[in-house]
Amino acid sequence: MNELNEKIDKLEDSLNNLDIIKELDNNFEKIINNKELMDKIKKYHEVPSEELKLDIYSYSEFTKYKENENDINLLIMEINTYLKKISNSRSCI
Repeated sequence: MNELNEKIDKLEDSLNNLDIIKELDNNFEKIINNKELMDKIKKYHEVPSEELKLDIYSYSEFTKYKENENDINLLIMEINTYLKKISNSRSCI
């Protein structure tokens, strides 16, 4: 069990050191530090509107964050595909 935990920790460290993860964190910080954008996001959560949504997407910080988020989702899909191949090749017949 300890070996598994070590491998999981190593994987987590590797993922955290990916440029895309660092970029996502950086863009998230930019969003958090933009008070005007944060106010609009909070307002959108309270009373959603298409106009406000488009306004939020007009901020480059938010757009870059969403692009990073999409890239990470694609990475997760690739990892899942790889893991599925591994599990299928190792399964018992």
